[in-house]
Amino acid sequence: SATVTITPKQESSVAAGATGRVEQILKREGQRVEAGEVVIVLDDNNANLQVQNAELALSSAQINLEKARRATTEGGSQIELALKSAQTNYDVLKKQYEESLELFEVGGVSQNQLDQLSAQLTQSESALVQLQNSLAQNQRAGGEDLSLLELQVSQASTALQQARDALGETSIVAPFAGEVSEMFTEEGEFLAAGSPAFRLVSTTEQLGTFS
Repeated sequence: SATVTITPKQESSVAAGATGRVEQILKREGQRVEAGEVVIVLDDNNANLQVQNAELALSSAQINLEKARRATTEGGSQIELALKSAQTNYDVLKKQYEESLELFEVGGVSQNQLDQLSAQLTQSESALVQLQNSLAQNQRAGGEDLSLLELQVSQASTALQQARDALGETSIVAPFAGEVSEMFTEEGEFLAAGSPAFRLVSTTEQLGTFS
């Protein structure tokens, strides 16, 4: 006579996604569960602490970035104002020197007066160049600092997401609807990430094998 063997269409050994002490077992052998339903709860104190630390790290990185942006903007604005004033001063002295040079050729000003204007023009030009260099340096340094701080914010944001994901892993859920056929742990025991927590079999659809 033919023998029919009934086997579940879907069967899975569900593993822990995080390491921790088993705090609660919400479903036992023989009990049905829905897809996504929590079966085992691990102690989440450490995972919660990691999330809080990651949130603080992200907040600190964002504050540092905002401070640097303000400092770069304010510092650049001050240099730009000084540069504008220095440019105006240089333009005025240059015009005075060119006019005095024409007057000198016709005896309108002395050599000493011309030399004094020349010295003032050279000094003004030097101050102008120095401020131009300072502005360029401020922009380069500000850009480099901001890039580094933006990277730190990005890294802190990634770390926070990872911490939140790890917190979510402290709840071991059923990947599909079915029945808990075997429990591999007990409350109070430690489960390592990746180790089997329980076996789940589907009950809605089963396969028959004739032999």
